[in-house]
Amino acid sequence: MVSHNNGTSHASKFFNLSLHRSATTSTAKAFRDAHHRCFDWVGWNFEREYDPLFRDGKQNDLLDALLETYPDCSYYGDLPIPLLHQQLVNRLPQASFFIVLRDVDEWAVSSFEHCMFIGKHPNNPIDNILPPSHRMMLDVYGLLDEARSLLIEEINRESLLRVWKRLYHHHLISVISTCSTYSVPLKMFYLSDPNISAQLISYANPECELARSSAYRLEHLHSNDRGRSTPLTTLSNNSANSPV
Repeated sequence: MVSHNNGTSHASKFFNLSLHRSATTSTAKAFRDAHHRCFDWVGWNFEREYDPLFRDGKQNDLLDALLETYPDCSYYGDLPIPLLHQQLVNRLPQASFFIVLRDVDEWAVSSFEHCMFIGKHPNNPIDNILPPSHRMMLDVYGLLDEARSLLIEEINRESLLRVWKRLYHHHLISVISTCSTYSVPLKMFYLSDPNISAQLISYANPECELARSSAYRLEHLHSNDRGRSTPLTTLSNNSANSPV
């Protein structure tokens, strides 16, 4: 279906619009197993380059830089890809877009703890509290100042987790709304689904040998109880009722 050769067309590109800590690494592995060339997190050096573009509101320039630097990939996922969903859907409506849904409470804890670890990492070149990609997530949805004030004054875990939950709600609703506005299909997967491994690789390339095997499993996805994915109606109601 999609090879590692140069010249991958826009029609054969897949964009994972899930925020990090939503099985992005395992999803990329499924696509690699399905013979895709994958873009999965840009690394610290590229974060140094794209952070100023994002801060200046030049999301289209950032998207240009990503696609020009990694033109031969057929799968793109992890930050900052999901934060560019509006630009991507507008520019590449013929591409395939999907999202992996995770229980919002579980995601908030995982993302927040990851943020605290990465923020103190010695390779973080910009901010010793919020790493660039995490700051971008909060900034896109107008939650950066609130999160930063809570982090600077005192790490109030429960208050911060509420901010992270609102972030997840806002992102999901924005992705759904954007795809609906442009009449672009959005495929949804649920991290709690016991068949998610087979579903992902079949979606990535139904003709590959592993997709035809009932034994295919991404072990990390099944190594612990991921919990129940939150229904979309609940997410919409929670987002609408959440204080901004």
